[in-house]
Amino acid sequence: MSEGIKSAITGREGINVSGDGLYSAITGKKSAVFSAGKVVSAITGRELKSYEGACSSGSTEGSGKYRVRFFDYDGTILKTVYTDGGAVTAPNVPDHERLLFQEWNNDFDDITADLDVGAIYTTKSGKCEFDIDINSLTGLTQYVGIRLTSGTVTIEWGDGTSETLSTIGDTRVAHTYAASGKYMIMVSGTENWMFLSYALGTTDANESFQNRGVTAVRLAKLKSAQSPLLDRLYICETLVLDRESTANGQRMYGGMANLRHCTLPRGLDSQLWMFVNCYRLNRLVFPDSFTSIKGYFCENSSLRSDFVLPPNITLIEGNSFGSNGNYPVFSRVTIPSKVVAIHAVAFVALNGESSLRTVIMKPTTPPTIQAVPGNEMQSSFPIRGSLKEIIVPAGCGEAYKSATNWSYYADIIKEEE
Repeated sequence: MSEGIKSAITGREGINVSGDGLYSAITGKKSAVFSAGKVVSAITGRELKSYEGACSSGSTEGSGKYRVRFFDYDGTILKTVYTDGGAVTAPNVPDHERLLFQEWNNDFDDITADLDVGAIYTTKSGKCEFDIDINSLTGLTQYVGIRLTSGTVTIEWGDGTSETLSTIGDTRVAHTYAASGKYMIMVSGTENWMFLSYALGTTDANESFQNRGVTAVRLAKLKSAQSPLLDRLYICETLVLDRESTANGQRMYGGMANLRHCTLPRGLDSQLWMFVNCYRLNRLVFPDSFTSIKGYFCENSSLRSDFVLPPNITLIEGNSFGSNGNYPVFSRVTIPSKVVAIHAVAFVALNGESSLRTVIMKPTTPPTIQAVPGNEMQSSFPIRGSLKEIIVPAGCGEAYKSATNWSYYADIIKEEE
């Protein structure tokens, strides 16, 4: 096996390259194989993006101290603009077979800080869509959980059959496919309805639900749902929320272990455990409607170091970006200017060394934090020596160094140049 691929941020080896595929440097398990010039998932058998495509940054223009990036639904960077302020121009959005562009999830006519902007799409069908691979792991029978208050709900199973529900109440509808294969389930309603917890399953029992067949979810006009909605969709990589999909609740999208990217529409705000245990999630594009980051929001994820927190948040609660393992994997984070409090374990890895090296503070008044030497469970940031610098606004160095609990970090606090 050849030398591994190392992170340019942490310097840690993450992937080993061999003649027959890619292997995790941590577990030793094969994650992808080389086949006919393609890189194919060893788990799902589907082609993965090329290195060039996955790392593409789109067009880049301008110069200035603020960076504005425009993202497509799958995390592709469509355009990057550098500016000293004012308005920037959005790129054209690409055409997608099943998606219809609606809007961007943030305004970009008055740039005063780094900003990520995401494209919001709905389905061309106007229905909620679930791509599913029926196989030996899933079994032939699938369940969809629906709560109907009024009107009707129609489920199209993707094999030429459908059924319409008109009975008021909670129902888990079972459908058995004639053969393995790839199908698309579509769900739509006429009046008041919602998905039950664990919306799609291979059994009719909520807590035993595990679904290794759903590969993509596209939600349209979903205004309410029981949470957790999509927990344990273990191989699902794609989640698309349209501007009317404002269903929200604790752990709504948590447990999607293979989810890589999500653009959140306006109207949503943070909830407890919203993306908890989305282990491979490397990017979220937040809307400016977020006013806080709730506890355990994105615990145990793989967010990249260049992610941008929403500009209007005032509070970051405990465990929001922490973990019970070797997370967070990002090496730097910028705290927006309106933040007034950061709770304990917000950015701490409890069972391993955090990769967090740099914290950039934008508030001119030091937010309230926790810092207890020798006790990471009561500290907002790492205290084991992994954190190397805290950069604060010019002229605010002494205020931070003397502030309660910030004084513990006094020797690594420095003013921005």
